[in-house]
Amino acid sequence: MTAQHLSVDELAEAAEGLLDPERAARAESHLAGCPDCQAQSAALREVTETLRAEPAAAMPEAVAHRLYQVIAAENARRRNVVAKGNGQSAATVQSRKTLGTFGEDLKTPTKSRWMLPAVAAAAVAAVVGFGAYVISSSAGLNEPPVVAAINSSDLGAQARALEQTSGGSQPAPFLAGLGVCPRGR
Repeated sequence: MTAQHLSVDELAEAAEGLLDPERAARAESHLAGCPDCQAQSAALREVTETLRAEPAAAMPEAVAHRLYQVIAAENARRRNVVAKGNGQSAATVQSRKTLGTFGEDLKTPTKSRWMLPAVAAAAVAAVVGFGAYVISSSAGLNEPPVVAAINSSDLGAQARALEQTSGGSQPAPFLAGLGVCPRGR
């Protein structure tokens, strides 16, 4: 507070009730007789009311999750300080004023946010896969290839020529490996 007027910070703190009793009394007495500070205080109240009227922006999920992690780490750190305090109670180890424990009342993030989409994606994949199987089986694409019984009469002229060169008593060497007997032998 200057000799003539209150600063913007002092006006804002007075409006929010953050001044100590002595400073608050001086600010109130100054405001009662100063039209300039009254106008500035009214402008600050208008800004506050405008901001209160606006809907609060939603916190992104990633930010909320990170904030939860930081708060949990801070709580753990504070518990460790108390535990290492040589048997002293929390009140004696924590000598400075704090805001209390952070995040004790916050819900832990649940798996349900990602579990439902994951299960839905798996169900869609199963339906699509089964549908593709049904369509391919109705088109005959799932049948294994059939190996037909082969004899030398099916192989044509080349097989007969090979059969004659081997004397006809033994199957041709390439047919013997297949376990095929030429011409019914």
